[in-house]
Amino acid sequence: AVEAVGSGAAARLGAFSLSVLGPQRRYAEENDGSVVLWIEVGPKSVLLPGDIGRYGQHDLPPVRPDVLLVPHHGAATTDLVWLAESVGSLVVVSVGANSYGHPDPGVMDVISRSGADIAMTIEQGDVSIPLPGRD
Repeated sequence: AVEAVGSGAAARLGAFSLSVLGPQRRYAEENDGSVVLWIEVGPKSVLLPGDIGRYGQHDLPPVRPDVLLVPHHGAATTDLVWLAESVGSLVVVSVGANSYGHPDPGVMDVISRSGADIAMTIEQGDVSIPLPGRD
């Protein structure tokens, strides 16, 4: 079954607690309507923000996950202040060869200055992150 979800929806899957943080509203920019998931498992948290850009990011509650998947492959549509406030201990940039300039140098500069560990799929291939509660 397919179900439309929005901000405030929640579910529990075994040890994983999932909360939908966005979209908060309808946006002119389609990417800002991406589903944004906050995941908690044990003491760890993960933010999966889809392809949201600056408008969707502004509408999110302030969070600092342990693991952040950088939105929209590190596109220049990322609000750099939001990004700096949202970087935890590990940042994942899911990006391959492209003609869009992803990841944006400004995005990578903010991430680099944060001191977080960085995992990039273009360099490492698949990224696997061990989380408590996984079998």
